[in-house]
Amino acid sequence: MAAAVVGTIIALAGLGFVAGLMVRERETLAALLREPRAGWLAAALLAGLAGMTGIGLAWGAILRRLDRGLPLPETLRGYFVGQLGKYVPGGVWGVVGRGEWARRGGVAPVAAYSSALLSMVTAYLAACTVALVCLPWGVPTFEEREAPIALAFAVGLLGPAGLVLLHPRVTGPLLRALERLVRRPVGLRVPAWGASAGFVARQLPSWLLIGAATWATARGLGVDLDPVAVLLATCVSWVVGFLVIPVPGGIGVREAAFVGLLAADGATAAVALSARLVFVAVDLLGAAASSLWVAWARRRGPGPGKRS
Repeated sequence: MAAAVVGTIIALAGLGFVAGLMVRERETLAALLREPRAGWLAAALLAGLAGMTGIGLAWGAILRRLDRGLPLPETLRGYFVGQLGKYVPGGVWGVVGRGEWARRGGVAPVAAYSSALLSMVTAYLAACTVALVCLPWGVPTFEEREAPIALAFAVGLLGPAGLVLLHPRVTGPLLRALERLVRRPVGLRVPAWGASAGFVARQLPSWLLIGAATWATARGLGVDLDPVAVLLATCVSWVVGFLVIPVPGGIGVREAAFVGLLAADGATAAVALSARLVFVAVDLLGAAASSLWVAWARRRGPGPGKRS
């Protein structure tokens, strides 16, 4: 209960910051929204869907590594419906939803829940890695503002730090210490370090697509932003939203971080909120399409099916 209250307060504070900018620059916003460019917004939706699908496919690969894979439609259905759980206060429902779907699909419970957690961790480590690579080109656009530069560097450095933490020689002692603390098995499995690093690398293109979707959203509103700066700000803001666990889906936090990194003005705020709507639409479209695919595949009857 306390986490949900704190998360709600943080989310409202972030949304309040963004909304305040939009109110102060409402005339600029009115001009931006008067003639949205449908082609760019459609491109944003497609790029976002491709990026999120890539992360879903990586989860399928993690399932295969830890236990067994699911048929491709089942994998994507579990991923996208699980994505909807991130909008529920508490911060754990995305993991629970995906893990439960895998368990019902025949995956061992420990592997099912470990796969969902490892999928999230490796996905955001991939975002940190992309941010790290973008730093030399993206940071100069922040115009020597200390706070955005420090935040970008901190998130970028989480990439190599996280990869070190995924090494079994590090995770093993940490898990054993946690088990001693709680006095029962934790029930988490971590694959070999090379496999974990491979899962991070596999998801790098997804973040390029997610950044491209955000940039295309800006173009759809007629806002001209540097593509590399947008990619950097997108990765950093998504990671910040993920780390503030009590906030469902990072709502408000992600948008405030994006605006603070690029420029505190109404146009950037409009891009941040519009990008949020694009990715909500991506989650809903992915969940609907994959659910229809699963229903169609089940009507065809049993068969070997293609694994993800």
